[in-house]
Amino acid sequence: KNLLDFEGPNAAIVLNNEDFYKGMDVFTFLRDIGKNITVNYMMAKDSVKNRINDREQGLSFTEFSYQLIQGYDFQYLYENYGCTLEMGGSDQWGNITTGTHFVGKAGGKAFGLTCPLLTKSDGSKFGKSEGGNVWLAADKTSPYQFYQFWLRKITNDDIPKMLKTFSLKSRAEIEDLLEEHLETNPQFLLQELAEELTTRIHSKEACEGAKKASAIVFNKKLKPDFLQSLSPADFEMLQGELPTFYVDLFLLNNGIQIDDLLVNNNESLPSKGKIRTAIKSNALSINAVKVSSHLDAITADDLIHGTALFVQNGKKNKFLGIPYATTAEDDVVLNAYYERYKENVEEEDVTVPKSIQAQSLVEHISNLVEKGYLNEENKNITLTDKGLLYCTAKFGA
Repeated sequence: KNLLDFEGPNAAIVLNNEDFYKGMDVFTFLRDIGKNITVNYMMAKDSVKNRINDREQGLSFTEFSYQLIQGYDFQYLYENYGCTLEMGGSDQWGNITTGTHFVGKAGGKAFGLTCPLLTKSDGSKFGKSEGGNVWLAADKTSPYQFYQFWLRKITNDDIPKMLKTFSLKSRAEIEDLLEEHLETNPQFLLQELAEELTTRIHSKEACEGAKKASAIVFNKKLKPDFLQSLSPADFEMLQGELPTFYVDLFLLNNGIQIDDLLVNNNESLPSKGKIRTAIKSNALSINAVKVSSHLDAITADDLIHGTALFVQNGKKNKFLGIPYATTAEDDVVLNAYYERYKENVEEEDVTVPKSIQAQSLVEHISNLVEKGYLNEENKNITLTDKGLLYCTAKFGA
């Protein structure tokens, strides 16, 4: 939506080409569409010839016939939406020209426009094959991940090419930037490009959030005021980048001792002894404030904007505590395991009230394992230290 206008007289539209073929069986496709193209025409495509001549790879019928599908897509768009131009990468040239061929057979005139595939200085492709897809949608590639992509995936040798390809700055501006910074501070150029593209694709606010998230992930020393400047959306971005554990909201509301809060929630703090050692060595902080005693209590008031706790052990170990409020159904399941614990029963199955169906029970147990209340080992499910602490506070000793 930041790149296309979906309103007005020439509004962009998004279509699913699956709809073009609804009600069309294979015989209809071959009769009405296949008749408009010869095998000789299809075989003459460079993309087809190269694959057929490759004895190791070959070419499947599905791949061979795909140009029929893409070609008919163009014809359908031409006839139903007045689309006269198809654009794509240069590797799509054969399929695009099949579309113009179909349109021509139907008595129309259409055009294709391709651009070269983007390559790096070593000749390899720059794109999804290098570390996975990069999506424009924030729910698939977060603004933070998008921002970091441009900082991590471009070498110094490729900076001039990528700036000229992706930036909307004038050529003179780009040349000035390259002359001033390429030799002395290439990272500045990458940051300029990352900021420009993240702002264009997402928003200025999202870009600022991505920069703040980057500071949290990579900066060794953070200040409380900086953490307080982050928004809930910024912390949401960070959840996929930093180790995360869940903090029970009921315990937070009543105050929870720091070693009870952190134990078993991070590899760097596997025990209360390790936590106390970290405190004594002045290595442990919560929300960028050094912890002075394991007896200190953390409450819901310590959540930054009610969203998260930021925990740091040393310079490199950083993780987030995310509040979680158990549901009534969660409590039914936890109480059942708590009763078994109090009765010191180890092997018998836990009896859960029939109000929770079998499938729902599996889902609740899986969720409570993920949230750190239950532990599952060799199909035996038990309360964790956190689960026991919660049950004792909630249901009584």
